[in-house]
Amino acid sequence: MTSPIVAIKNGKLQGKVAKNYDGKEFYCFQGIPYAKPPIGALRFKAPLPPDSWKGTKDATKNGNDCISYNPILKMTSGSEDCLFLNVYTRELPHKNKIRKPVMFWIHGGGFTMGSGSSLVYGPEFLLTKDIVLVTINYRTGLLGFLNFEDTSLEVPGNMGLKDQLLALKWVNENICYFNGDSNNITIFGVSSGAASVHYLLLSPLARGLFHKCIMQSGCISAWWAKGHRSLPYLTNALEIDVTSEKDVLKILQDMSVTDLINLQKKISDNFEPSFKRCIGPVVENKSSNSFLTEDPITILKSGNYNKVPIVIGFTSREGMICDFYCTEIKEHGHAIKNFISKIPYNITAPTENEFIKIMADKIKKFYYGDQKPSEDNKNQYYLLQGDASFVWPTFVTVRQHILTSNTPIYVYKVSVDSTLNFIKKMFKINSPGVSHGDELGYLFKNALTPEIIPNSVEEKIMKTCVTL
Repeated sequence: MTSPIVAIKNGKLQGKVAKNYDGKEFYCFQGIPYAKPPIGALRFKAPLPPDSWKGTKDATKNGNDCISYNPILKMTSGSEDCLFLNVYTRELPHKNKIRKPVMFWIHGGGFTMGSGSSLVYGPEFLLTKDIVLVTINYRTGLLGFLNFEDTSLEVPGNMGLKDQLLALKWVNENICYFNGDSNNITIFGVSSGAASVHYLLLSPLARGLFHKCIMQSGCISAWWAKGHRSLPYLTNALEIDVTSEKDVLKILQDMSVTDLINLQKKISDNFEPSFKRCIGPVVENKSSNSFLTEDPITILKSGNYNKVPIVIGFTSREGMICDFYCTEIKEHGHAIKNFISKIPYNITAPTENEFIKIMADKIKKFYYGDQKPSEDNKNQYYLLQGDASFVWPTFVTVRQHILTSNTPIYVYKVSVDSTLNFIKKMFKINSPGVSHGDELGYLFKNALTPEIIPNSVEEKIMKTCVTL
């Protein structure tokens, strides 16, 4: 293989050659802009298509990550100019070549961080199959999900989802230049990326842009978008007496991007089922450019959505991720003090209601029986947190799709525990079970991927997951 050059609609791209897990060569095109930089006057706005360029653009390195605060590394990194994607393909088109299926990856990160970088989502495993793989960046945090009621401000929310939509449109228009089939696109993602896949499935703006979808550990759109308006959270975080959305927007527009991230860090963001998060998708006021204008459950029940084949699933111990994300772990360990906090917030009843107290007691009884929550039975904590945040929403979603669609839906559970379990390795979790996000290590090569021994459990399961 020679160093590749591809001409797409906006100009020429210089890629590079890499090798997959089997040692076979494929082409990499990285850091491709799919939108104008969302900076200056475009901050907090829906993305716009990219400008064309003259000459040949270097596409041999990852583009900038979208700026965010990483609580794992305890540092802020990335750039506001970050709307890039990567394309990996085994063949470039020429006469009589059959176009290949396309897989479009949406990263997770709770809608507050993450990227499509090859450092986390390396293509070496998936490119053992004859596909075209696309990984994307999209805006997260306040830059991606700030929202205001005042329509004149043109900040209705869901900018990060609209980034994904524009990237998907870019794929439909340009993937043929990488030998991809625009009539055979599978969108897939993990955690908030899986929720994003579901939002794309529910949004009328994405109709016809994809043909199959895979949702890994996170189809929580059934109860996430409930109108989480930004103003109350921001007035508290800003610590000033401002109640006008217009005034708050002006303050945010004048901030440096670093100050904006520091402000975001002041906003409470607890991953408890009962906690109503500020940052995430919302139901927008209706307009021709609205991504989501109805509650997801309402859309599901109506049957008015993109009906495509679905693969959806979860891991055996989703709740292990709480060791890192949940506030109560830092305060009480795995000894739950308040079971009311485990009731999903969309079950609407005041906390002093007798029904809520009875439900909390039933939850405690179901998971702990007569035992007291402690470090000795933290496996029950993992099961409870995983069920409330991931497994239950997945089954709610599956049931609704079965009622309103005749397309196939396949449900999986990941139970394999090996050295490729990505999240457990990162957080040094020693308890048995498969954490939320652990299956990523079987689909993508990353900075923590160990040397894989031929015919080992790791290699067999990796190849099985890639094939599935």
